[in-house]
Amino acid sequence: MLADALHVLALEHGQRSWPAFKRAAERAGGEVRVVGRIGALPASEYATSADMLLAAARGGDASAVQRLRGRVPRLGDADDAGIAARATVADSRVCLAREYGFRTWEELTAAADRANDTHYSRLPAESPWKRAEAAIKAHDADSLRSLLERHRELELEDPGGTLLGAAAQPEAGPVPRELIDVLVEAGSELDVPLNLAACFDKVELVGWLLDAGADPAATHIWGITPLQSAVYHGSRYAADVLAERTGLLPDALYISAGAGAVDRLAEWFDATGALRPEALRQRPNRSDVGWPPQPPPSDNPGDALAEALSLAALSGRTDARRLLTEHGADPRRAPLYGITPVEWANRSPAGEDRELVAILS
Repeated sequence: MLADALHVLALEHGQRSWPAFKRAAERAGGEVRVVGRIGALPASEYATSADMLLAAARGGDASAVQRLRGRVPRLGDADDAGIAARATVADSRVCLAREYGFRTWEELTAAADRANDTHYSRLPAESPWKRAEAAIKAHDADSLRSLLERHRELELEDPGGTLLGAAAQPEAGPVPRELIDVLVEAGSELDVPLNLAACFDKVELVGWLLDAGADPAATHIWGITPLQSAVYHGSRYAADVLAERTGLLPDALYISAGAGAVDRLAEWFDATGALRPEALRQRPNRSDVGWPPQPPPSDNPGDALAEALSLAALSGRTDARRLLTEHGADPRRAPLYGITPVEWANRSPAGEDRELVAILS
């Protein structure tokens, strides 16, 4: 029966009925988010993760239950015991797909297998693309230019990453401007390399790419801006360049904290010192840069403050950290992956925030 088939299709998308699925689809439109963090892992890896999520939920794990409740509409009104009893393999797969930016499990697995099959790590060492990558790592602009002259389509190919993106990777080191100019002149895509350069705190490259016309507001790959990427990785100096040249993109509490924009950070509090409600609207999601998915953020202002404090600590933003603690941010609270702001400070590329550590001594 057609009705039965439509009902099954709705369940596969996490909806309780065909009408509910149809309404959700009409609201969502046809756009499918492209997610850069789907790298060279086959779909089977994500299937294993979905199985682990389901097993944890059935075992009563609170985090797994919250993830299913937050991402699977048909489970949204169930209590913890109900979710543990009712959740299916399809539900856990829908949940994981949504956490990785896709509408359905099929979209996630197709993207994963496509990325796995076409990733540049699969190319033979003698291929033109890999030889060009080697020239980048050797800072050999003449060899790179020669390869691009003989293979004019090379930088327009994208086997899981462009050559300019390879120049933004840490293993390429501080790439000379001449080499970057060769790639820009060859027509390289600029936005993803800007995001990567921000991630790895390649300050000069961030500036060069902005000069060349890279879009600091672009989110079409990871779903995050270059400034978000810098803040998530504690890349303080790249964040400084981006914030100074392009402003806070996005304008959010935790971005103000991670970028050290103390004047804007102060504006997220009202005259009484309380956090303004709009500060809860945009929250950090480190699964955008490869961390495991976690439950949707709570509406608790204390959690939002602790998230901002964590990212201020990660980037070594002492003034921002002081302002947040003065407004009640709790350094013992750990809404981001169970990691406290002090632990984030210890991970900081800028070095340990000794004053923050002393607060808990």
